[in-house]
Amino acid sequence: MEKRVSIVIPAFKEKFLTIAIQSVLQQTYSNFELIILNDNPASNINSIVSEFNDDRIVYLKNSENQGGKNLISVWNSLLEKAKGEFFVMFSDDDIMNKDFISEMISLSNIYPTVNIFHCRVKVIDESNTAKYFVPSSPAFETAIDFIWHRIKNYSQFFVPDFMVRTAALKQIGGFADIENAWASDDLTWFRLANNGGIAATSKVLCSWRESNYNISQVGNPISKLRAINNYHKLLKSFIENELIFDQDQQEIFNDLKMNLKKKLVTDFGNALKSSSPNSIPGIIRVIFLWIKNHKEFNIPFEGLMWGIFLLIKGFRNNK
Repeated sequence: MEKRVSIVIPAFKEKFLTIAIQSVLQQTYSNFELIILNDNPASNINSIVSEFNDDRIVYLKNSENQGGKNLISVWNSLLEKAKGEFFVMFSDDDIMNKDFISEMISLSNIYPTVNIFHCRVKVIDESNTAKYFVPSSPAFETAIDFIWHRIKNYSQFFVPDFMVRTAALKQIGGFADIENAWASDDLTWFRLANNGGIAATSKVLCSWRESNYNISQVGNPISKLRAINNYHKLLKSFIENELIFDQDQQEIFNDLKMNLKKKLVTDFGNALKSSSPNSIPGIIRVIFLWIKNHKEFNIPFEGLMWGIFLLIKGFRNNK
């Protein structure tokens, strides 16, 4: 029987891979393929995967790490291999609730013209302990409302908490090509929601692991600044030239455009803050980083001020 859902795991980290694979294989909905790519041939991933005897697993192995060069190319190559009607980009350290796929399929039946489906998320630490729950989303949102909530920081989501129609994702060219995949998922989800909106369940069906190994926590600061600049250029162009919305949503559209600058400031500020320790030398380092790079990456002065504010706040909290 042809697999209806393709779940892919681009595996690089070993530590939580076993629990991630187990959570997928324990789904109450069984008609899926699990494509696991070993993108770290020097690791123990091969031995971990070999412990599972399940014909739904498709195991691939790169001769050398590709994600470190271009993670989005890895994601999109896995998308091309997917045979299912639906597609899930899962992580090598997260946990999928046993009803995740069945609930997403139910949503797709309720909203047959929607291309993207989402669930509520529990954020966990390295000990699998819950740190917090992200806000629940409306059962249905138009693209403009979905983007507005994200830009205003009223919503929080990641990558493995989504299921999308494979053909629709391929039609838009796959995942947005942004360095180190920083905010690539955001822009990709926005594009998918643009034609038909997005459906969601308030049920907590995915546990996202917050650790020092996450993509958003690694990488050099210059790379992140470049990615933020690229993301906001693409986002601004998408909103101004492609976003579909009704005439009665014009005020929301205007407010969305107005808040793009605020989002730019906070994104750059957060990146500057994360590049340095909460200390006086850290503040000095951030100032020099801004001086050296603000013209190339269009970092506003307000972004520097926000970064310094966050460093001072962290410095005081550590006292």
